[in-house]
Amino acid sequence: MTKAILEYLVTKIGAKTLIATHYHELIQLEDTLPGVKNFSVSVYETEKEVIFMKKIVRGGASKSYGLDVAKLA
Repeated sequence: MTKAILEYLVTKIGAKTLIATHYHELIQLEDTLPGVKNFSVSVYETEKEVIFMKKIVRGGASKSYGLDVAKLA
């Protein structure tokens, strides 16, 4: 559903939109929809921990960090 909404906003309306999601399949839309760009939070990983660098970087995340974020709550 999110993919369909994003496609509609970009192709039919031309709206500038910010979508924060954990759906990794949306990363591919950058290759097919004009103006779509992926960004993610920079992460530093060790064997024992994941450190979120609080820096936004170009590109989609390579994996989900949902459990790591939940541990911080």
